[in-house]
Amino acid sequence: MNKHLYISILCAGALLSAVSCFKEPTTEGYIGDGIYLQGADTMHVTIGAKSSSSTAWLDNSTRPVTFVIEDVRDEEGNHAAGFFEEFDTRVWVTPYDYLTDTTSELVLAKLKDTKITPIMINSVNGQLRAMESTEEIGVKPGDVFHVDVKASNSKGVRHLKDYAIILFEEGEQSNDFVINDLVNGIAVMNSSGEYEFPYYDQINSNQSNFETRRSNIYADNGKERNMRVYKTSEEPSVGVHVVIRFLDKNGNLFDPARYASYSTLNSYIDYGVNRQNTSEGLELDFPLTPWPVATDAYQYLRGPVYQNFSNLDVASLKADNQAGRIPYNAKWPSNDYAGAKGWFVRMRSQMTFYQNGSYVIELKVPYSTAM
Repeated sequence: MNKHLYISILCAGALLSAVSCFKEPTTEGYIGDGIYLQGADTMHVTIGAKSSSSTAWLDNSTRPVTFVIEDVRDEEGNHAAGFFEEFDTRVWVTPYDYLTDTTSELVLAKLKDTKITPIMINSVNGQLRAMESTEEIGVKPGDVFHVDVKASNSKGVRHLKDYAIILFEEGEQSNDFVINDLVNGIAVMNSSGEYEFPYYDQINSNQSNFETRRSNIYADNGKERNMRVYKTSEEPSVGVHVVIRFLDKNGNLFDPARYASYSTLNSYIDYGVNRQNTSEGLELDFPLTPWPVATDAYQYLRGPVYQNFSNLDVASLKADNQAGRIPYNAKWPSNDYAGAKGWFVRMRSQMTFYQNGSYVIELKVPYSTAM
């Protein structure tokens, strides 16, 4: 036999033998050794507030990967049992839409009270979520906990010790409400239909005295005579009841039935339900905190629109404006508002109410008289 042909036959036989002995693996896929939680090394959580981490890096692991919390340990390594207790928590089951969810019934249809642990993990993407119930388990500002997680797929299991380190803090969300911006003003519609602001008092981070003025409102110490936000009751126990009122220079209430959003912008009216116009002011409800749901949205609300200036002290307003006695950047126009189409008191704000209960938002507008 040809030597080369003989060798080829031997090699083919060896290959056939190897193939016939090969056993198909009982598992398929791949699970990486480098699965980890993306983002910062430490997850900062405000006690009593919702927060979330980034998602997991899967290290090319075959999907789906399933995540489960195995343990939560304190700094001494002790099991922290409180994180495995379940508490009644109200959550959205479908997204909120302020354009269509205009009644309590419609909002409540999208909410569900369910038993949830203070720390949860998304079983699909590994994202951690902290719930309001962290304030129920005795954690304190500065406490640190280590979260151990199990990740598994068709290939196998990875036990991820110190998947996350959580640092608890006493942040702003532990307050009843947080003010990031609050403006009390008078808007004049000039002859071109544009808004100008001869009175404009603003509290926000653009002002050097922001923290002082905001602290005055939180303390309700009377130092901010023309702007107040305060809590009146712990009821409702779930959600908020808010009274909004514009007062004139004498403390009289502008007709709340004529309060409205203005321009194409949103106001608390759009994010609340059950509007009532009472002798106390414009009253709104919402069955969940934090409120407004869009916590970063600015709110634009006006009082009644007046077509003439008989109930506005134009002389004093102009004199104080030109003398620089009015805060921020309000300016008096050179034409004395010739041809102006009207005016109204207005509020711009960015506030979030984090705790259940009843509140009042009150602006007293100088130079004005309610009619």
